[in-house]
Amino acid sequence: MRLQLNKIALTLALVLYALPVKAQEKQLIAPVSGTSTFIGKQMAKGADTIAKDDGCEADMAATATNTALQNGARFIYGLPCVESLDAAADIVAKSEKDAVILTLGVEVDDITDREKRAEWPVFRLGPNISNEAATIGEYLKASWRDKPFAIIDDGTLYGRQLAQDVRALFEEDNLTPVFTDVYRPLLERQAGLVRRIAKSGATHVFVGGDAYDVSIMGQDAAAIGLDVTFAGGNAFLAPPADGTLPEGAVFAGLSDILSNTDGRYFSKLAKAAKQIGVQALDYAKENETTMTRAMTAQPFETDLGLIRFDLDGENDRQWFSIFKISDGKPIPFEGNNG
Repeated sequence: MRLQLNKIALTLALVLYALPVKAQEKQLIAPVSGTSTFIGKQMAKGADTIAKDDGCEADMAATATNTALQNGARFIYGLPCVESLDAAADIVAKSEKDAVILTLGVEVDDITDREKRAEWPVFRLGPNISNEAATIGEYLKASWRDKPFAIIDDGTLYGRQLAQDVRALFEEDNLTPVFTDVYRPLLERQAGLVRRIAKSGATHVFVGGDAYDVSIMGQDAAAIGLDVTFAGGNAFLAPPADGTLPEGAVFAGLSDILSNTDGRYFSKLAKAAKQIGVQALDYAKENETTMTRAMTAQPFETDLGLIRFDLDGENDRQWFSIFKISDGKPIPFEGNNG
């Protein structure tokens, strides 16, 4: 009996000892201060954990990452801002720790496009701009083939890359815009831009920009009687305060569109990331392998479905679908396969 009690006590002690170690192996790093606090709070809520603050700044991310590694973290997730992600990835890559980063919500392509992939420990959960561009670009190539179209962007990294990627897809089929431009975002009027579009003869306009600017363009177009169809990416989806998209506008949006508008998108990403982290850590231990190998060796069961990562760190989930604005609301396009 005494021996039995001793065994039970030893088992409990080992369990209690292992729990904090297990927790420390996973670390959420996200902005819980600064202008992106909303995102960090949603991630912390979804992962049901306390995030180390990166403030969307490189210096803060570097400090948080160093601390996480010193505490035994092998799976670092979050880091939704490019500047903080780059700083964290540099530290992990230069360290001798067996650790990986799973970034959530960063869409720019080159975070996984590194020449020395073996030394760049970044994986992405969420879409990239190429996914977005491919979804809307393929749709527009078919539906705008005989239309005079324009391609414009707001000059931001996101808007410029999206517009360039879509233009490249058009050029594959020898389709050329009648007008291109870079506009100034966040203006109260875009009348000058709209007049230039009208002068070009374009009746369809792809915009690498957000909902606020497109709503202004729509108002200014209506004011001069210009009938034009707008198209764009996921940034077309925004709260009502950013304005109403013009009727008939089409865009590539996240398939789970409601979750993105109310903020649960980041919460769901963080929850799925934590699920991936648990499975990757278990795989690495059971198979005595590295975390990088664990991230690519198996599919992961998550609340977002079954997810795999390739050797470049990209995931295989279909994130985008085509939506059309009807009566002021985004309606899924019937031909969607997302």
